[in-house]
Amino acid sequence: MSLEYIVLLRLSLSILIGKTKLEQHLAVYQPEREKKIYDSLKWFSDHTGVDSDLLASIYKQIMLQSVKIQENLEKYDIHSVKTDAKSAKRALNLARQNIGGFLTQMNLIENMLNYDNEQDDILGIISKLYEDLLS
Repeated sequence: MSLEYIVLLRLSLSILIGKTKLEQHLAVYQPEREKKIYDSLKWFSDHTGVDSDLLASIYKQIMLQSVKIQENLEKYDIHSVKTDAKSAKRALNLARQNIGGFLTQMNLIENMLNYDNEQDDILGIISKLYEDLLS
């Protein structure tokens, strides 16, 4: 799964988040939530070596698009989609497998970070894990 599909999945969640905000009468843009996200990125950067400016830039773009989506929810009010049931089921199963594998990997990384906050070369360790998986 490449980055553009991860972004697509994340932005599709923005619709659900927007609907929840609407139902709970919450503001679409929540600056205090944005600050918490940036604070957590700083922690993540400090513990992984991933550049905090890079992370902030990516998150800023995702948050801007999420707000845009949530301010235009009527555009995404899809009641039915015509599709072949077998093809849709296959696609959903494949997506579920890919997301499951991705989440498993993210949980492993999160556990590594929580277990050893003093890790100097987390990028190198993760790269080695992928290398071992591919060999």
